[in-house]
Amino acid sequence: YAAPHFLRNMRPYFLDMKKIIVSNWLFFTVISLLALAGGVLLIGYEKPALIYFFSQQRSPALDLFFAFVTRLGEEPVYLITGLLFLFYKPKYAAFIGLIGGLVTGLSFALKSYFSIDRPLSYLRQNSLLEEITLVPGIDVHTGATSFPSGHSMSAFALYTFLVLILPNKKRIMFPLLFIATGVAISRVYLVQHFYIDVYAGSLIGVLVAVAFYWMDQKWVLGRDHFLERPVFTWKRKKALRDKA
Repeated sequence: YAAPHFLRNMRPYFLDMKKIIVSNWLFFTVISLLALAGGVLLIGYEKPALIYFFSQQRSPALDLFFAFVTRLGEEPVYLITGLLFLFYKPKYAAFIGLIGGLVTGLSFALKSYFSIDRPLSYLRQNSLLEEITLVPGIDVHTGATSFPSGHSMSAFALYTFLVLILPNKKRIMFPLLFIATGVAISRVYLVQHFYIDVYAGSLIGVLVAVAFYWMDQKWVLGRDHFLERPVFTWKRKKALRDKA
């Protein structure tokens, strides 16, 4: 009896998710294909395999590219994006701040719980460090904080949320997912994480974004609500200049 009663109570949430998936079918199709393709790589997975692969592909151009891309999953991007939304909808600026806080907390909690060695620590312990080439100028982390990848979680949470809330989804979806995927790959290229770390972090990030988008759909505010009106507008700046 308890199980059917629980399912009946959950029915509205399932219907809400169905609406979200149907209205964003292209995104969920693409992200499902990415997850499936990523999951195939886990078949016969060996921890350092992808790190060895990238180590053999090192070049100054790739080193510079991934050193830059990895920063697109860090705090300053959240700050800049949140500030930009003050010109559009402050509600989304608040959501982005909450997403950043949740990702940080989740990352810390999961890393502490699983306590898995970072690649550098793992390679040293197994006398394998000499087999790879590190990227010059990159401070490679050590310790038991490998799983999951916080950068991957952060990138997929932020960029997935942007895909879901912004108009012109077809135009922005692929560039934003490309950036998020680039951040995840960069963590392996830079020897900061194993592949399974970034795969898990990416999936968790998508779930976080979808959860916040669901809250956005449920939390409907009137047009005149202060969280729906821009805090700053270009017109307001122009009016102030005219007065001066």
